[in-house]
Amino acid sequence: MIDLYEHFCRYVTVPIWAKWERSHYLSHIEYLKTSQYDTPEIIKITQWEKVKKILDHAYVNCPYYKTLFSDIRMHPNDIKSWSDFEQIPLLKKDDVRNNYENIIAANMGQKTLHHGVTSGSTGKPLHFVADEKGLQWTRAQIVLTQQWAGWRLGEKKYAISGIHANENTKNVRKYLRNKLLDRISLLNTLEIDENSMISFHRTLSKAYRPFIYGFAHAIYVFAQFLEKLSLMNIHACGVMTGGMILNDHERSLIEKVFHCKVFNRYGSEEMGAVACECEKHEGLHISSGKYYVEFLNGDKKALPGEIGSLVITDLSNYGMPFIRYQIEDMATRSDSMCSCGRTWPLISNIIGRTSDFIITPEKKIISGISLTDFFAMIPGVVQAQIIQDRIDHVIFKIVKNQEFGDESMRSLKEIERRFFGKSMSVTYDYVETIPKEPRGKYRFVKSQIAKDYFNISL
Repeated sequence: MIDLYEHFCRYVTVPIWAKWERSHYLSHIEYLKTSQYDTPEIIKITQWEKVKKILDHAYVNCPYYKTLFSDIRMHPNDIKSWSDFEQIPLLKKDDVRNNYENIIAANMGQKTLHHGVTSGSTGKPLHFVADEKGLQWTRAQIVLTQQWAGWRLGEKKYAISGIHANENTKNVRKYLRNKLLDRISLLNTLEIDENSMISFHRTLSKAYRPFIYGFAHAIYVFAQFLEKLSLMNIHACGVMTGGMILNDHERSLIEKVFHCKVFNRYGSEEMGAVACECEKHEGLHISSGKYYVEFLNGDKKALPGEIGSLVITDLSNYGMPFIRYQIEDMATRSDSMCSCGRTWPLISNIIGRTSDFIITPEKKIISGISLTDFFAMIPGVVQAQIIQDRIDHVIFKIVKNQEFGDESMRSLKEIERRFFGKSMSVTYDYVETIPKEPRGKYRFVKSQIAKDYFNISL
């Protein structure tokens, strides 16, 4: 069915709404469309100018960075080269947790700051702040990469995710924004079952060239379901995956079921859309206008093709500067240029652990990564992990602090009731620490049941 509202949305609703919000993201998109073809020399010069500006800003306005520079006996004026910049100690996630207030810029008005919390696949909450101007650059980057994948401004979008599940649908302003501007339909990965997938398929079947995005493995699970029932009538304009590792066999099946290419995107809640595949699929382009990305092997730069730890500097978030932030993801960098003509550097491959799912006795599929934000909002829960050892039993491992109390337990019980159902028994195991995996990362969900259910190696 042709979308009659699309053109009105693109040429009337979108610009009027941006003007009403005093947002410059549309002009940012036009800038990025041009700068993605800048020469590597211009890209480096531009990045250096932005690095110097955010270093000066952080030193003057963020007590954490003032102290950091004092401790290493440096001043931003001493940083005259990239090798000087690399002497700045890494910002680790525990540094953010332990110095939250002191990393927030004192000169930023509270009305311009947006507070967020994430725990990714680790189950350990990370609170962060982004300023409004920086968020508009993030928004522009997301729109640009979605356009790479075939989506057109003003078209509907179809999310297979848990990100929107927390939003209050009774909020009139949010409802109108989604109806008139964002135009997102959701398959909630927190509560995937046969009925919800059938319903979402019915919605997609009525759509004209739908654009689908969301958690990689959740989209794969949906594609598996449709293939099994021979429901192969959806012709998407593109599918964009993120949130977890996209395996080759998952990509192949998704492309087969939805009759389009898959575009893999890498990012995080606190960073935004860091890198994304273009139509040539020769790697993930780093958004060099917004991020400076390093690949480290120990204390040295990782060579092309060598696995390295990603270290990211956000060049646009002045509300809470993330400078040389070790995001705890592994990747390999490429020294090749993409044949698409874009000059933004490439990530060859994102290396990491696929997030497990929970399978309930009713065969409902719960995406682990979708549950992390719910645990992150519970007072007193420092870290959490869910282990499924039987189809009808899970263990909640909880690291708690002095804020844990009756409200915390009520929230945990509500998670039990809402997502796991009466047939699933839950054991609570309060522990001092949750150990890391051999490769140094935490896992929020560990489920042998999910491995057996999907019959793949996670």
